[in-house]
Amino acid sequence: MVDDSELSRHVDDVLRAVGNKAGRDEIEKELENYLNKKVPVEVAKQGIVKKYGGNIRELRVGVQKKLEELKSGEKNVDILCRIVSVNKRTVIVDNQEKTIFYGILGDQTGTKPFTAWDDFNLNKNDVTMIHNAYTTEYQGIIQVNLGKGASVTKESQDRVPSVEYKGATIKGCTIADFREGLRNISVEVKIVSVQERKINVKGMEKGIYSGVLGDETGKARFTAWHDFGLKENDTIKIAGGYIKTNRGRPELNFDEKARVEKIEKEINVTDRRVSISELTKIGGGLGIVIDGAILDVKNGSGLIFRCPECKRSLQKGVCVIHGKVEGVPDLRTKAVVDDGTGALNILFGREITEKILGKNLEECKKTAQEKMSTETITDELTDKLLTKNLEIRGYTLKDDYDITLIASDAVFLKKNIKEEAKKMLEELI
Repeated sequence: MVDDSELSRHVDDVLRAVGNKAGRDEIEKELENYLNKKVPVEVAKQGIVKKYGGNIRELRVGVQKKLEELKSGEKNVDILCRIVSVNKRTVIVDNQEKTIFYGILGDQTGTKPFTAWDDFNLNKNDVTMIHNAYTTEYQGIIQVNLGKGASVTKESQDRVPSVEYKGATIKGCTIADFREGLRNISVEVKIVSVQERKINVKGMEKGIYSGVLGDETGKARFTAWHDFGLKENDTIKIAGGYIKTNRGRPELNFDEKARVEKIEKEINVTDRRVSISELTKIGGGLGIVIDGAILDVKNGSGLIFRCPECKRSLQKGVCVIHGKVEGVPDLRTKAVVDDGTGALNILFGREITEKILGKNLEECKKTAQEKMSTETITDELTDKLLTKNLEIRGYTLKDDYDITLIASDAVFLKKNIKEEAKKMLEELI
């Protein structure tokens, strides 16, 4: 229930929003009527302002809430809390450096992270009343934000008890454990590659660091949203990362809240050998290895012609973007592989397709000219691949329908037919 002093502040807030269209006594009576009917104060104030033709954007006095009551997307929130921790860092806003402050707030109900976009003179262990904060959500966690409209007043220490922040539980895992939605994970890895690039985040230029990392169970892409000084071949421990998927592939993300330290450990990065059914469950990955038999060589395989502008394959000399163009010849193979647990689309580029055919692009062009058809190359591929067993390495891409393995290498396997038949008979018995 709103006390008298809070009620007076909210009445003043409504009066400012409606101007001279209503008197104080009238506004106070209507607000009390709403509150007696258990209508939330913010909803009541907006209803009154709309009734009198005011501007609800002029409402500035927030509703006081406990930290655990906060939801994403709230505005004009007041919070009585203790500053558990506070740190500062420099960001670039509109090509200018700006110092912001971040840390942890606490009260009787729990803790929440915060970001202050101005210097509110926050100090560790202060008890404060924060006015007009707003909330956002990041990695599934509600965060408190103090913008230009916020204000902070110091309160007596006895208004909020001491708060112990234990931090989030860190879960140890390997790259093979990566799944969408995992948070607060710890992993020991080797940096395979890393590059810096600049992006724009809400009007701010930010440097991020991305690349590939790996361990004995596989490889994955990563994005570091803070400069940890990562270098190729570093072996590091990352605590506080989280997993997001990109085109089906689980990828590791970590920011300035994570702990990153170099470690003295030998990590042998390997590709990950999986069944197709397992690959389908995890959604994809880098450095994937599968064994299987080719069930189909699809249309669009063999000698093709690409648009010189966008590199898309042409249909009867026509690009879907640039129209009729002079095509650039290329080789590719689109096929389906099956390993007994499932089927998967695969794509071989020019180099692997040349290796399978045993001849290069120029030789394929000559053959097609002699036969007066590009289909002769497709027929050769089908003869060489259909029902054959291969070990295929590469990375995956996922669209709305399927996963495709983009191959970096493929090797024919020599299966022992007698052993395979014996194994099949044993499984049937």
